[in-house]
Order: sequence, then C-alpha cells, then structure tokens
Amino acid sequence: MYVLYLSIIGLIVGSYFFGNINFSIIISHLVKRDVRREGSGNPGTMNMLRSFGVKLGALTLVLDAIKGAVPAIIGWWLLGGTPDNPMAEMMMFGTDKTGLFIGGISVVLGHIFPVVYKFKGGKGVASSIGVCFVAAPIVSAIAFVIGLIFMFTVKIGSLTSFIMTGIPLIYSGVSALTLGRIAEGVLALCIYAMILCAHHANFVRIFTGKEKQTVLFGKNKSAKKTKSDETVTDVTAAEKPDEQ
Repeated sequence: MYVLYLSIIGLIVGSYFFGNINFSIIISHLVKRDVRREGSGNPGTMNMLRSFGVKLGALTLVLDAIKGAVPAIIGWWLLGGTPDNPMAEMMMFGTDKTGLFIGGISVVLGHIFPVVYKFKGGKGVASSIGVCFVAAPIVSAIAFVIGLIFMFTVKIGSLTSFIMTGIPLIYSGVSALTLGRIAEGVLALCIYAMILCAHHANFVRIFTGKEKQTVLFGKNKSAKKTKSDETVTDVTAAEKPDEQ
C-alpha cells in the first residue's frame, strides 16, 4: 500500500507544479508583451484571445489543454485499477478513473493558484478541457462544438467556458457516482466547482447585465465607442482590469 500512497502523493505534487506552467505568460513574453498587463490582466486563454488575437489565443488553448491532459493520462495509467483493488491493476488504463481526476484536479489547481506566480493564475478552463477530453472524449467534443456555437451567437466567453467544461465534467461525475465510484465522481464535480468559483466576478456581471461580449472575428460596428457603454470587444481590444 505504501507504493499506492507514494504514487498518489507524487501524482498530486507533480501535477500541481506542472499546472504552474502558464503558456499565456510564456507566449506573451515571446512577443515582448505581458498578458498580465493587457486587457483584463488575467493570464488565461480568453484574455489571450481578446488581447493578442485568435492565433495566439488558440495556441494558448491547445497548449493549456495538453497541459491538463498529460497529468490526467498519467494518473489514469498509474492508478487505473479497479476501485476495490487498485494495487492489483496499477500502471494500466483500467475502469477506475480516480487517478485521472486526481491528476486533473491537481493540474487545474496549479493553474489557478500557481505558487511560482504568487498564486495568481488563470481560471482553469483550458486545462480542464484537456482533462475532459481524456475522461470523456466524445462528450467533450460535443460540448466543445456547442460551446463554439454559443460563442459565435451569444458571444459571452464565460458562459462558453461553463458549457465546454460543465457538460463533460457533470457527465463524468454523475456517471461515476451512479456506478458507485464515489471518489471519481466527487473529484470530477470538484473540478467544475473550482472553475465556477474562479468565475465568481463573471457571475456578478452576467446577472447585472454588465458582462461584455467577445467578437472573435471583426468588430461590431454598432457598438458604442464610449468606455462606459461599450458592450462588445474585439480580440485585439483591451479590457478593463476587473473583467475576465
């Protein structure tokens, strides 16, 4: 059992510090800028999309998703045994995905609260998407498409994030709980809870009607030009510091 416990501890610690790698900061520095000084100041994919454009934003999304997927895959392989006898089937992709979500929640936690950046990180959406694609690839792909449609129609980035992560994580969590895999289900739902908590300011703006729209391609010509009334932002336009 000591091997199992050491494996879990190593997975948690390793995944957390792997999550500390912030690709939005790295990429923005490569173009001689700092994402933390642009737009909303949030070092995440959405702010990269808005402040640096679709290409660099998409690159950040892919790299952060891979960052989330790697610990999930390692955790699933390392602890993928059956719930009643995990030691018997370590180092395989078994039926139990508890290890997957241990790695997943640790890397997302490392992204949101990175010790190397004084616990000021992103909101964990892109990393969670990577975890979701490992846990439930088909459901995640469907959720991703629905999220994109929502982005191009409603144009609310935070709601798009809730869809892309919420559908697969809730599906994974409820499915696991239904099958009696309590730890797996709770961990999956906790990842989504972390994402929602990271977006608490967005909830306030959504319910007060102050959440800005995000236009990925082109500008909305009907949008007012004053800072106080502007409701649509282009991916190249800077935002106020208190926004996503």
